[in-house]
Amino acid sequence: MSLEPLTDCSRFKGECEKILFRYQSNNFTTTVIRSATVCGYAPRQRLDLVGSDVKITNVKSDDNRSYHISSEKIRNILNFKSIFTVKEAIHDLKKAFQNNLLPNSLYDEKYFNIKKMQSIKLS
Repeated sequence: MSLEPLTDCSRFKGECEKILFRYQSNNFTTTVIRSATVCGYAPRQRLDLVGSDVKITNVKSDDNRSYHISSEKIRNILNFKSIFTVKEAIHDLKKAFQNNLLPNSLYDEKYFNIKKMQSIKLS
């Protein structure tokens, strides 16, 4: 699957992958995992990418803003298969909100990468 970065962030991540692959050797194996955005609860959740009233719909799309992922390579090479579904991840997030595990989630900069980078003067 070829990269088609749409933002500076994704372009820089792609460039970093190229640099890392230069260090591939018999003594050092380089593996890049591009995990999907929706993965369930995490203590430092990326809430700048989460919407409300989520409805799961599978639709074919050639829109570059849509996530096009394939787990075929990691399944074929590492024999890895996820045991969780997107639906389970959404329920996990719902439970985290209900249990107040994401306090001040609409305002705290730790949940927003751009805000955090700006506050520590990275951007």
